[in-house]
Amino acid sequence: MNVVVSAVLVLVLSLSVVGMVIQYGVPIIQEQKQEMDFEQGKNIVNYISFSVSDLISEPINSSRIIELKLMKGKIEFLDNKISYYLGYQEYNKEFSKIKFTEIDIPIGEIKIKLTKKLKDEIEVELMG
Repeated sequence: MNVVVSAVLVLVLSLSVVGMVIQYGVPIIQEQKQEMDFEQGKNIVNYISFSVSDLISEPINSSRIIELKLMKGKIEFLDNKISYYLGYQEYNKEFSKIKFTEIDIPIGEIKIKLTKKLKDEIEVELMG
C-alpha cells in the first residue's frame, strides 16, 4: 500500500511541476517571440532608411529596388517618416528634409522601389 501511495504522490508532484513550468514558461516564450518579431521589423526600417540616405544624395530620378521579407506587423511610409507597427509597439524613423509618398507595406516577401522625384521627395512603389 505504501508503494502505491508513494507512486501516486510522485506522479502528482511531477504533474504539478510540469504544469507550473507550462503555465509560466509559455507566456515568457511568447513574449520573447513578440520581441524578436519587433526587432526584425525595426531592422527592416533601418535597412530602408540607409537606402533612403544613399538615394537622397544621388541625382533626381535615381532609384533603388529593395527586397523585404516582413513576417508580422505593418510598415508605413507617411509624410517624412517610415513606421513599423506590431501590436501596441511602434518604431519610427523620421527624416527632417524628405517627404515620402504614402503607402503601406504588406506582410510577406515584397519588392519596393524608391525613386528620388525631387530634391526632397521620394516615391515609394510596390513592385509585382
